[in-house]
Amino acid sequence: MGGHLDGAQASKIAVQRLAEIVQGRTVNIEQLNAALEPAGQGHHDLGDVDTLSRPGTTVAGLALTEQDGEVCWLAFHVGDSRIYRWSEADGLEQIGSDHSVVQALVDAGAITEERALTHPQRRMITKAPGFGDRGGADYTFLPVVPGDRFLMCSDGLTGELLDGRIAVMTTDADEQALAEQLVAEAVQLGAQDNVSVVVAQV
Repeated sequence: MGGHLDGAQASKIAVQRLAEIVQGRTVNIEQLNAALEPAGQGHHDLGDVDTLSRPGTTVAGLALTEQDGEVCWLAFHVGDSRIYRWSEADGLEQIGSDHSVVQALVDAGAITEERALTHPQRRMITKAPGFGDRGGADYTFLPVVPGDRFLMCSDGLTGELLDGRIAVMTTDADEQALAEQLVAEAVQLGAQDNVSVVVAQV
């Protein structure tokens, strides 16, 4: 989380905890919750009693799980890092919604989505592991469909590129090239925040 001490370390803790649960073909929500909880505790240990300066990180991920005996995707996110799915049938769609001040204002009808793009509080999140009282992830079950493409990214990307531009670029054939192209374009546009991108093809 930008502006917080030891943000890189908080991110590293989350990655380590999540990596520890990847032992088999699938994972479940209980394992993910357990992985994110210790990560949150680790974040608390890094910071002092000042909540405003306590380390934190956002998380966006995709895992295989089983539901009713069928293998499916389990998308999970906390904060304003996002997961998008691109499919031939539906194009680009965001999975879930941001845990942010401006998203809450949009949901409440207080501001428009257009206003949210330039709102002075657009980078303020409402929850993250180790930050706030409701730091748990949101989960979405999705079918495994050959040809689908998933994009996971930090707000450094979506703060610079609108969904329409991301949608145009997601038809690129090579996942690594697409990820690098998205990062490069966000940086060229003057990204002021970390730009992290992962692209996965089914």
